[in-house]
Amino acid sequence: MKFKESRVIKSAFMGMRPALIALILSAFWSLAKTSYTDVKSVIIGMLTLVMLLSKRIHPIMVIVVAGALGVILY
Repeated sequence: MKFKESRVIKSAFMGMRPALIALILSAFWSLAKTSYTDVKSVIIGMLTLVMLLSKRIHPIMVIVVAGALGVILY
């Protein structure tokens, strides 16, 4: 039996999933409280979210575009 096919391993990962989601959301919330302080930063954040969810743009390109917008707007 392969490691990834083990019922114990699958159960462990299923049990960890809610905790991992909570950790990611907690990190997001902590960063969002300090990062999104004005309308411009919210617009940049929403634009990057749309770009990432479209799945047509590579994440590195999203980072470059967001950085360039930050330099231009600030």
